[in-house]
Amino acid sequence: YDDRYMATITARVDGSSRFGDNNKYAFFPSAGLGWLVSNESFMESVTAIDQLKLHTSYGITGNTEIGAYKSLATISSGTVLLNGIRVPNSYTSRLANPDLKWEKTSQFDIGFNLNLFRNRLNFDVSYYYKLTSDLLLDRPVPQTTGFSSVIDNIGSVSNQGVDFLLNSVNIATKDFEWTSALNLNYNKNKIKALGENDEDIEPGPNWVSGSQIILRVGESLSSFWGYERLGIWGENEAEEAKAAGANVGEAKRSPQKKVLGKGVPDLTGSFINNFRYKNLDLTVDMQFVTGVDILQQFFH
Repeated sequence: YDDRYMATITARVDGSSRFGDNNKYAFFPSAGLGWLVSNESFMESVTAIDQLKLHTSYGITGNTEIGAYKSLATISSGTVLLNGIRVPNSYTSRLANPDLKWEKTSQFDIGFNLNLFRNRLNFDVSYYYKLTSDLLLDRPVPQTTGFSSVIDNIGSVSNQGVDFLLNSVNIATKDFEWTSALNLNYNKNKIKALGENDEDIEPGPNWVSGSQIILRVGESLSSFWGYERLGIWGENEAEEAKAAGANVGEAKRSPQKKVLGKGVPDLTGSFINNFRYKNLDLTVDMQFVTGVDILQQFFH
């Protein structure tokens, strides 16, 4: 409206046969608002600002990234030895979940776009908060059922952070041009809930080091845990090593498993520089991450 006020509203209903009979459809609304402040009359005297826009939005999206027929009980076939004769047999190989539903992510963001000095310096800054609920995960079930897990909606995880983008025209002449782009994203990932009792979920151990991925409330979604390496049992620690069930020269580890790190970085970014001299051009692209741990496996 009047080249100053903007609004976008959408609403949609999606359905997928991947989910249970009770929850095949879901509703996904969204709304966005914008205010082009630089077009207001009180900004006419501010010559340094070419454009200033404030924006905010909220919306919900869905995730269907699971295998086909995951909500259904499936039948497998094979053969079995019965009375000395091999005969065909069939058996239920997966538990059904008719209540399996969409994984949903609601996201709120607020930010601004600022262009300065005849668009030679451009900023795009936004804060966002994303909450993913009804996570599609394998929920452990009692072994007495004959199964180890069933796919279910059992938790929520949050992501919040800041996106920062800076574009600049450093030099612009007939023969030579240099432009830069700095892109930064700070993100904090945290598991908010897991099932009814917020119990840990361990997808499975690593056979090399005993380290494994763990899903735990309060930790990052990609946290891994295991025994912390504390060095090697020395000759002067022979008695202590024996009491711990180890020998001199063997690895010394913490008595209990603990969270060792996470695979989701706190900060990611890039710094890109484009140079042009007449008909020659050069691009220098630097990527970086920080606040992330890497689990490396070494064995003989």
